[in-house]
Amino acid sequence: MYGEERYQEETKKSQIGLVSTKRFDQSVLSLNLQWLKSEEKEGFRRKSQRLDLSSLLETNRDSLDTQESSFGFDWQQTQQQALWQWQVTGLIRQIDSTQLIVDTSAQNEQVEKDAFLQDKLLKERVLRISRLNSALWWQPELGLEISQNTINADTFDTIKLNTAVKELRVEPFVSARFDIATNWQLFSKLVVEQAKLESESNSFYETTERYWKPLLKLTHKAENGVQSTYGLQRKVEQLNFDDFVASQDSAFGREQSGNAELKPRQAWEVSYEANFETAFGITVNTKLFWEWQRDVHEYVQFDDENWGIANAGNADYYGGNLELNVPMDWLIDESQINVLYEYRDANFADPLTGKRVTSDLMPHFTEIEYRKEGQWYALGAVTVLSNHVDIFYPDEQYKEQHKTTLKLYGEFQLPKDMQLNIEVADSTRGHTQFRRIVYSPYRGEALEYRFVSNEYFEPSISASLSGQF
Repeated sequence: MYGEERYQEETKKSQIGLVSTKRFDQSVLSLNLQWLKSEEKEGFRRKSQRLDLSSLLETNRDSLDTQESSFGFDWQQTQQQALWQWQVTGLIRQIDSTQLIVDTSAQNEQVEKDAFLQDKLLKERVLRISRLNSALWWQPELGLEISQNTINADTFDTIKLNTAVKELRVEPFVSARFDIATNWQLFSKLVVEQAKLESESNSFYETTERYWKPLLKLTHKAENGVQSTYGLQRKVEQLNFDDFVASQDSAFGREQSGNAELKPRQAWEVSYEANFETAFGITVNTKLFWEWQRDVHEYVQFDDENWGIANAGNADYYGGNLELNVPMDWLIDESQINVLYEYRDANFADPLTGKRVTSDLMPHFTEIEYRKEGQWYALGAVTVLSNHVDIFYPDEQYKEQHKTTLKLYGEFQLPKDMQLNIEVADSTRGHTQFRRIVYSPYRGEALEYRFVSNEYFEPSISASLSGQF
């Protein structure tokens, strides 16, 4: 089978933000208001010819309208005489979105038309209260964080489906930091998360979990200036409520069922970090880590017709980061090169094909930035080297390959504390390749077909104006 495809994409965004800080005699209050509205439209017209000379014409229109508003505050006590310093922070956020997908296919004079409509409303509320005493030798901090997240989605496909999810989390915590020997410092923290989850779609599900999340960091600063940090922690990731809701991928026709009984991914992580500066002024930051993960999230077949994200067992996840800051004053005054490299790998026992990496893993990521600063401006260029991501569906192995990109930017200080930012993305024309290997009925069995699609991005320019009033 061969063919051609025409793809079109359009995005409109409007954003308004306001940050205000008020200083009192013994405290500081900061307020943050954000409002964002976006309209995204994409569509394609795909014509293919099969070996039996039959033709297939597919058209797709996908629109997504999103409106987001948030309010946050941060109050900190600054009274010097007080032994315990109070801090209270909070966030209220709401995201309202509507998605409409219309698919039409015509083959041998037979026309089929499908529509997918979904309205989603996500609400987040977070309140965090803490007290810190930096005058004591162990610098204790005590606190409590309470959060409530809800999502309500109405999905209209072949039938109407309502999905409602509510999560309440209460997390008391205590931390301490103290010197245990010369050039040795220990930081410890314990968080006890009590989470209650309720979800209702085709059926009602309710669960209450308690997670103990300790964190230990042992830091040593050597005489040669190398600072090393050894870490041990238990991590419990916050659930993504979108995985509870049915969704549809318009580009490749995937229809994913929501999972009302999804559990968070958990992991024990050991890590080592080293930070130092060379004799040439180069700053080096490195990190190595290893995680033992359980309840990992993978795409799983639920029954003959439905599939989606589910807890799929255990995995080993490991990698490292390297950050370099290289001064370039010897070539051009007030200039530098920043390099970021990330390496990731994993071992997961796939019941269909055996050992492989976990989904959504990017093995290598490299970003190189050159930045030149002046008295009233800053100019720079950022390049991201080619990278790819693999995703494993029940009947498909999917690879998304991003080619090398180059971004140019400028930051300019204007009168009255105003700043103008200009950015040129994909200045050398972006290129993403999508590869699909589809099997029947599942991965590891008979190969059904291969699909390759290339998407190109023309250079785009954006400008933003910000300042203090």
